[in-house]
Parts: sequence; C-alpha cells; structure tokens
Amino acid sequence: MNSSKMHPLQAKSLLISVSLLALLSCAIIALNGCGPSDEERITEAFTTELETIKSHDDQFISSLVSEDTQQALQNVNIDAKSFCTSLLDGFDYQINSIEVNKDTAQVSVTITCKNLSDATSTLKSDAEASSANGTGTNLTDDELSQTIAENSLDYLQNAQPKQHDPITIMLSLQDKKWEVDQQAKPAFAQLLL
Repeated sequence: MNSSKMHPLQAKSLLISVSLLALLSCAIIALNGCGPSDEERITEAFTTELETIKSHDDQFISSLVSEDTQQALQNVNIDAKSFCTSLLDGFDYQINSIEVNKDTAQVSVTITCKNLSDATSTLKSDAEASSANGTGTNLTDDELSQTIAENSLDYLQNAQPKQHDPITIMLSLQDKKWEVDQQAKPAFAQLLL
C-alpha cells in the first residue's frame, strides 16, 4: 500500500477536522468581538457617574456639602439637601467624544447645570439695587449678608441651568473596568459652584 495515497475515508475525516477547526476559530474570534468595545464600556462607566448627579443621589449630595457648609445653611434655616437638590435641578450632560489610548481614555463632555455663584450674584445685585433705590430698607452689610443667605434658596430654585464649554475628563482601566479619574469631581464642582 502506498502511504502517499490517502484512503477516501481518511481524506473526508481530515476535511471535516479542518472545517471544524476553522469553524471553532471563527467562533472564538466572533465571541471576542461580541463584547462591548472600550468606547461602550467607557460610556457606561461615565454615564453611571453622571447619573448619580442627575438623579440627585443621596450619597453624592452628602459628599457635596461639607459639615461647615451644612452648619452655615442651618444657621439661616436652609435644609442642606433641599439646597443641593435645587442646585442640581436641570443638570444634564452630553458626551461629545471618547479617545482611548491603551489603558487610559479622555472623554469630552458638555455639562448643563445651574451655577451657585451666578444665583448668588443675581441675589446680591437685586438686594443692593433694592437698598440703593429706596424700595428696600437701608441694610447694614451684616443685614445684607443675612438677607442674601435667607433668599438664596429661592434664587437658586429660580436659576436657569446653562450649558458650559466642554470639559475633558480622564478615565483609567483598573482591573478590566474603566473608572473616572478623581480629578473629575473638582471639575464638576467648579461648574456648579
């Protein structure tokens, strides 16, 4: 028997084996491609973080107000949670772009939110104008500060959210999970405060 000739049954078996191997390879490649892309996982991680702000998450609100601020608000009969909830009303975001570079990523995001400084400035201007034109009482600086503090919640509730310029937030891949860099909190706080 010539060993260079293959029996038809052996050839058929070899062909089936090669076909199965090729099919298995394609299945493995397809399974690897079925998982979410880095951009999808980053969007999910980033959205999770921002939704805590948008939904007025209690833990986020607690982290937003220091004990000193909470005490200052209580001194003028303002509930800290109501104050923060009013500040966060209308918060929204739009992810503009995601750039991935191995285990780091940059996300450009546009934030729409109220700004405490804007609401306070409007309140102070209104109080000063009222005092200057004689429609309000002549207030001392301390009385003016007290009036501003007492009315700040009303002004904050009536403030309109505005769209800010895009900011860039860094993310890093930690144990196969994309996490928002801790430097993001000061960037968001700056927009809110």
